Amino acid sequence: MNLCSNAAHAMSKGGGSLDVSIEDVRLDRETERILSAGSGSESFLRLTITDTGPGIDPRIVDRIFDPFFTTKEVGQGTGLGLSAVYGIAKGHGGAVTVEHPEAGGATFHVYLPRYQGEISSEEDGGTKGQGRILFVDDEESIVRFAEQMLVSMGYEVVACTAAAEALERFRETPDSIRLVITDQTMPKMNGDVLTRALREIRPEVPVIICTDRDDRITPERARDLGIQTLLLKPYLMRELGDCTRRALAEEPSRSRRRTTADY
Repeated sequence: MNLCSNAAHAMSKGGGSLDVSIEDVRLDRETERILSAGSGSESFLRLTITDTGPGIDPRIVDRIFDPFFTTKEVGQGTGLGLSAVYGIAKGHGGAVTVEHPEAGGATFHVYLPRYQGEISSEEDGGTKGQGRILFVDDEESIVRFAEQMLVSMGYEVVACTAAAEALERFRETPDSIRLVITDQTMPKMNGDVLTRALREIRPEVPVIICTDRDDRITPERARDLGIQTLLLKPYLMRELGDCTRRALAEEPSRSRRRTTADY
């Protein structure tokens, strides 16, 4: 995301193309030279991100991965993206390289060692989930991604891209939904408003609200609404799975309500 964001910024004035690809790479003399730190792996994935922007000034190319070095003006971002990419790749035994032709454009290659083992049941939480989850987000790509993740964990998912649709689906069979996961910032109806409407139908239904740093919902407001968890976006599959399992483990009985919120 950092690399794509930088590429988009580079092309913001004149437009252009952004290409993203990934391929297998075997350890050879060239990749061994690039991966000077060594990772112990024989097989790598190379993520390549290319833009057709104005390119990188040769005078600064040796500094682009330095923390706090930036060519962006005030208000255009922190300038920490490339150093973060470099740190993540190196931390996993990988590397980042850049190509900057004189004609313009830039290509970043991110090398990451391929995991060679098998994923055990202990690594994905050890148990498969059960029950139906109502998932709501106005961005269809997030809905489809989360739906795939939750289904792979064993849950049945009712996926909606609008709060009004989610409310109607919930109203049809409220007792069939074990958990609601909703985005906070959505058109026409935010997640906290949707939560109040759902709770009027079924007061004890557990709710997770997905929020970013700019949302105004606070842990205190979440507690007042009886929301189990505030999940910070963007989230990883493991984080979504952990929050889901935790919320269902704390699922209140029909005789009481839990009003806890955490990050």
